[in-house]
Amino acid sequence: MTTKNKETGLLGETLAANYLQAQGWHILKRNWEYKYWEMDLIAQKGDCLLFAEVKTFEFGFVLPPVQKMGKTKLRALGQAAEAWLSLNDFEGQIRFDLLYVLLQQQPPEVLHYQDVWFPNNWGR
Repeated sequence: MTTKNKETGLLGETLAANYLQAQGWHILKRNWEYKYWEMDLIAQKGDCLLFAEVKTFEFGFVLPPVQKMGKTKLRALGQAAEAWLSLNDFEGQIRFDLLYVLLQQQPPEVLHYQDVWFPNNWGR
């Protein structure tokens, strides 16, 4: 990944984290990594834990969320979530969301898709 792509991704994750915080979510982790897996954002609101994937777009057409999430990506996100849960004490609801950050909009726009994937469709 180029430096420019990394910078764009980090900007998108910052904007997505700010958006979630404005919605009342407490950001627990950003870019959480464990072994081979990575989760963009992990947040909590009350008894609900949110695992979020962030996609940042500088320009161009944005695919619907279902088309953006392939089996390999779902499997990796599921494994990252399982790893985080095995290392942390959490009892409550769990949600898996996708946030698109559109930088071509001024100001940038965050599209939030809730419950995009579930444990039974992690790609196993």
